[in-house]
Amino acid sequence: MDKKSFRKAAIELLNKIDNKEVKSQTICDDLFSLCSNYENIALYMAMENEVNLDPLILKLLNINKHVLIPKTDKEEMRFVEITNINHPETVFNKYHIREPNSNIFVDKNKTDVFVIPGVAFDRLMNRLGRGKGFYDRYLINTNSLKIGVCFDELLFEEIPHRSHDIKMDIIVTNKRKLANPI
Repeated sequence: MDKKSFRKAAIELLNKIDNKEVKSQTICDDLFSLCSNYENIALYMAMENEVNLDPLILKLLNINKHVLIPKTDKEEMRFVEITNINHPETVFNKYHIREPNSNIFVDKNKTDVFVIPGVAFDRLMNRLGRGKGFYDRYLINTNSLKIGVCFDELLFEEIPHRSHDIKMDIIVTNKRKLANPI
């Protein structure tokens, strides 16, 4: 199966998953133990049906961590530090995704860890995104820790991938954590 067909099937599966908020909280708890020792933590504001990281964002902001959230502009993604997840600091973009209401971008080389959404992941640490390539382009030439997150139903033995796709160092689901053995 090619990437486009696999992505479509994975999104259909994602739409059928029950108890997303409970599962998201479990993932946030595990992520907090992985991320809380870092200072500059790149997260994301969830699209509909993605793992919701709001509880983690709030917890990290409460302990004075630097929380970085992506902002997209046409074909480019960059990160902005936030201190609050509510309006007016975050607004909805044209894709109906919350993003920072600022254009003060953070140098990606100052980011310690990236927590990255995906439509699906596999045990080989590959990620299947939404097809725009934002994260693959952004994460080129960075040595930061890369943590992929998804619901356990979307972790597969192997997914379609290409050589330019960025591999994860760790994958966290609501049932397990996988670490890249390499």
